[in-house]
Amino acid sequence: MNNTGQRQKTINILIFQGKFCLYYKQKGNYSASHRRGRRKRRAFLCFQQKAWCFPELSEPGRIKLSFSATSAFSAVNSYTEGKEELPNMIKDRPGFDLLSEERIKAALRTELLGNRIYAFWSVGSTNDFAYRRALQGDFEGVLVIAEQQTKGKGRKSRHWDSPFYKGLWFSLILRPDIEASKAGLLPYLAGVSVAEAIENSLSQKPDLKWPNDLLFQGKKFCGILSEVEFKNGKVTFIVLGIGINVNQKTEDFPERYRNQATSLRHECNSRIDRADLLAEVLFRLEQNYKLMSTHGLNEIVSKWKIRCPQFGKEVVIMQDDEQYQGKFIDIDANGCLVLQTESGEIKKIVAGDIRF
Repeated sequence: MNNTGQRQKTINILIFQGKFCLYYKQKGNYSASHRRGRRKRRAFLCFQQKAWCFPELSEPGRIKLSFSATSAFSAVNSYTEGKEELPNMIKDRPGFDLLSEERIKAALRTELLGNRIYAFWSVGSTNDFAYRRALQGDFEGVLVIAEQQTKGKGRKSRHWDSPFYKGLWFSLILRPDIEASKAGLLPYLAGVSVAEAIENSLSQKPDLKWPNDLLFQGKKFCGILSEVEFKNGKVTFIVLGIGINVNQKTEDFPERYRNQATSLRHECNSRIDRADLLAEVLFRLEQNYKLMSTHGLNEIVSKWKIRCPQFGKEVVIMQDDEQYQGKFIDIDANGCLVLQTESGEIKKIVAGDIRF
């Protein structure tokens, strides 16, 4: 019993169909109460399949807190009625880290990037959503971010594992005034910006790998995917997608990826505040984007080369069914990798997989 004489109950707080819900044990089942006609719903199956959960818990999907049931329902109901702030009993929980629009806006230090935010609990692909919004005329700077992607993708439509609450999965709509041939340079700008953000905020120095990866000791933690719309030889818009493994533990990765993937949490030995990291990434990205607009991309590409340990060394490039071997000597004006073969021949490679 608490000081007011109310019985304390263990309440499970989670997200159900986009709303905060309270789950409590009742005769061996779980009931959910939420703001949809103030109905009670038997939702244990839905809880397992559709409700996105908070990590660091003994059982996925539940935050267990002790307080009176009356105060719990009152606080969550007041939030769903439109208050911007999360109930203190939720947001003050150690380790709580929610990428809500309000939390992101509070952290941002940008003028352009994040001027409009689409924040989702779960989405198929942030890039796909952003691409549709760009086709419909959304302005430059729009940020699309999700706690989870169910169809996250990388180059060549490869699957990108995007579990709930563990990383930063986001896309930006950019409308640079550049020729279509220069669009391949934008992933370099994004890679440098993410690297600078991590160096500044976490004091870690990642490596950049051609064409669009960031690594620690050979293990990938960040991928970049740009998708471009052209018209009359000019870029209409670019959707720049960035996925960063932030708070995964080793056991969170599918077993087949554990020797290839890592996270910032693993490298820093501590949990990372994702909203603050996102704000730093967008700040660096905006600064470099302004630099590109005024001075071109030569300085950005120079920064990229310094952070790429394969630059200037012998590499093997796999491109579809073909393989090229030689020295990685440059990035050209359109973003192609310039390879000098053993015979002295110069090859320019637009895309492929690099081995060293």
